[in-house]
Formats: sequence, structure tokens, C-alpha cells
Amino acid sequence: MKKNRLLFVLIFVLALSLGISVSSFTDANAATKPAAKKKKVTLTTASEPYTMKIKNLAEDAVVTFKSSNKKIITVNKKTGVVKPVAEGKASVKATVKQNGKTYKVKTTFTVTKAAGPTAKEYKEMAAATVKELEKKAEVINGSLDPSSFKLISSQDVVDAYIFNECKQWARFYLYISDLSLLRSPEEYMAKYPAIIDLQFTAVKKYKNVVVVTVDDVPASSLYDDEYAIDCVMANGDTSLLNSDELKLYKKLKALAEELKGKDDYTTVKNIHDYIVLNTEYPASFSGDNVHMVSYTLSNGIAVCDGYAKTFYFLCNLNGIECIMVTGTATNSSGKTESHAWNKVKINGKWYAVDITWDDPYPDEKGRVLYNYFLLADKDINKNHVSSMKNLPEATDKDLGIVYQEYKDTPSFDTTDEVDKYMSTRIDEVLGAKYDLTFTFLFTGNSNEGGEIVKDVLYRYAEKYLCGFNMKSEGAGTMGTKYEVRVYKG
Repeated sequence: MKKNRLLFVLIFVLALSLGISVSSFTDANAATKPAAKKKKVTLTTASEPYTMKIKNLAEDAVVTFKSSNKKIITVNKKTGVVKPVAEGKASVKATVKQNGKTYKVKTTFTVTKAAGPTAKEYKEMAAATVKELEKKAEVINGSLDPSSFKLISSQDVVDAYIFNECKQWARFYLYISDLSLLRSPEEYMAKYPAIIDLQFTAVKKYKNVVVVTVDDVPASSLYDDEYAIDCVMANGDTSLLNSDELKLYKKLKALAEELKGKDDYTTVKNIHDYIVLNTEYPASFSGDNVHMVSYTLSNGIAVCDGYAKTFYFLCNLNGIECIMVTGTATNSSGKTESHAWNKVKINGKWYAVDITWDDPYPDEKGRVLYNYFLLADKDINKNHVSSMKNLPEATDKDLGIVYQEYKDTPSFDTTDEVDKYMSTRIDEVLGAKYDLTFTFLFTGNSNEGGEIVKDVLYRYAEKYLCGFNMKSEGAGTMGTKYEVRVYKG
């Protein structure tokens, strides 16, 4: 012990004389010790096997793995492949022997219940799929020329093939060595949620190969790179992305992190504001670019689905549940068009959001509207009609800024009510006050609202020679906001 202490003192003195930080010695020493690449890992009961990685291993290192609770996770003693079994917490301890020393390394695993089937259930579903395909397989006497296709003999390669082909084709063909390489259609749709439907519709068995016909329905609103990123958000696997897809994914991931706030509400508002402030709806457009997230981010120009998809990805990349909604919407001019918007979940409650309609048109630099930010269904449904089924209900108004902004503002449904209210307020000016400005909402047709406001003002101006001015502005589903000033002439 004394010799070790003396050696440390000598090293310390030498380090000072050479101007070297002592911490560099201790850091270098620590860096040589084996350590887990991840100390904490969260899996679900349906997760794929996870391989425990250890850094700083010597070439001659001998590593063995052991689970603290096999009822929660199992681990391969030699390879470190961890498989989730049930909900709970357990750790994997790795014993590393290298350089004549023995080290203990630990990773703690938290296993949560999967939203869908478990890994075991998916395996059973795959077996049932294979059994069914075997029944309807057509056996062909002959063989296929291997130069016309690439035979697939690995489940990982089958997964990658399906991932890439589903982006491009509604029907394609798998050339595989064995039907047992297939997962069930349900598992593929869980791994790749951009696939709405997938079926194995025919099987032909040759002497040397099995040909499976695959019919799929991908989300029509997603382009290839968006489809790929949607899948990565579900399974965390970026290995299948091509260079362009990976570039867009990293760009979205970095932006999502930049916009992350202190809580989910702040994060959602940050994303909403960023898209509005950095995106412009084009006066005229053609081609696909204005529908694409990549173009929205790089050029700041998009139509409704470009706005909605960008919001969808940035929310979900921050761990905030969000969906894209498609259907029709009727604007203030009475024109009904195809449209896209969103629903987002904050603090366990769903809200509707229309980013496109919160961006002033024509574009006003630096201005953000909140007329369609976190609305309840009963309000957004006044002018939005979804074509989708089984959407989560949005019933709360507690976070909607527009509700707070106008909670104390008088609101009227008919022109008679507007006439009565304005007449009462203007009489205050003529009877007591010199100058009065007041605001109210009209929920009916904006053209009718404008006409009645002008009629009342002209009537009083003609009768009492009072001065007036008026401003109006859309207040989303709350109607039209009118700000009126009346003063003695």
C-alpha cells in the first residue's frame, strides 16, 4: 500500500513538472476499465432482443452474462443477447476477465407492457401465418434461374426488403428460401406503421425457391423518406435508412431537440410557433415539393399536409403523441377544399390543431395566430370534417389560447343581437363619454356581420354626427372579432 502511494506521489510530481493534468492520468486509467455502453435500457414485452454492449474490452477479454431475474429478462451467457419476458425491473451483470483482472459491469433493464401483442404472441402469429401459407402454396415442378432474382435466406434481410419495397410498390414479390423467414402481417404493420395494410396473397414453391406475393397499402400522405422516418419512430432502427432518409431524420431529430420545452405544452407551442414563423403558404403551387417535409424544412414553403406532417414528426420525436388528420375544411369565404391538420395529446388529453390556418395569409413575418391551437372537437368541427374513423376525442378547452383570449369578450349569433349591443354601447358615448372602444365576436357569416356593423355605425353617424372607425379580424371557430371606436364628432 505504501509503495503504491509513493508511486502515485512520484507520478503527481512528475506530472506537475511537465505541466500535465493529474486528471488525465486518472481518466486514462478509468478509460481502460470495461463499462456498459448503456447503464439503463427500457424495453417492452414485445421488443426485439437487445444485445448488451461493453466498451473498453481487450482483445483477449472473456465475458459472461447473467440475469438477476429470469422471469423479467433472460440473457445469453456468452453473447449478451437480452430478451424481455415480463413487466418489471432486472439487471444483467457481465463478468469481464482481461489483463489478469476481473471486472463487474451492470446494465439495468426496465420492461414495460407493450401496447400490442408480446414477442411470444407475435411468434405464434407468425407460425399461424406460415401454416396458412403452406396450405395454399402452389407447387411448381421446376426451378427458377437464380440470375433473375436474389434469394433471401435471412429474416433480417426479409424485413429490410419489405421495408424498402412497401415504400414504392402496392404489390411486390419475395424470393425466399423458406416460409419460416416470414413474420405475421400484423407484426410487419407494427414494425412499419406507415403500412396501413399488408397481406401475403399467393405462394409458389419451386424446387429451389419460394415466391411470395405481397400486397400492401402504405399511407398515401407519406413520401418515401417520410415513410421511412415514420417507421424509425416506431422501432428505433435507423439501419434501414438510405443516406437521404438518414439526413432528414437527423435534421428533424436535431430540430425536435431544439424545440423541446420544460413540459409537453411548451414543446407543442414551440413547434407550432416555429412552423408558423418559418413556413409560408404559396400563392400558387405545382408538383410534389410543397407537400414534402424535406421541402418545408429547407425552403420554408408548404401546403396544408406539409405543415401537418412537419408538426406530426416534431411532436412524436419529442415523445408527444400526435396524429395527422385528413378530410375537408370550409374557409371564411365559404369554399370547401381537401385539407390536413392534427390531433395532439398533452397531459393525457387530446386537442385539435391546424397549423396552416394559424399562419396568416398572405404571410406576415413575425406573426403567429392561435385561433386553431388546441381546440375541442365541437369547435374545430364547425368548419373541419375528417374523413378518418376512430379518431381520439378532443373534449377539453383548458389549454386553447383562443379560448382564454376571448373568454370575457361578448359573443353574438344573430345580427339583431349585434345591433342591440352596439346601440347600447354607442349611447354610452353620446350620453356620457367622449370616446369609447369596444370589442365583440360575431359567430355568424362574416359578410353579414360586417354589413350590420356598418349599418349601425352609419345610422348613428347620420343621426348624431359622431365619428367612428372599425376593424375586423377572423377569430377562427370563435367567429369574427370586431373592434369598434365611436366618438363625438
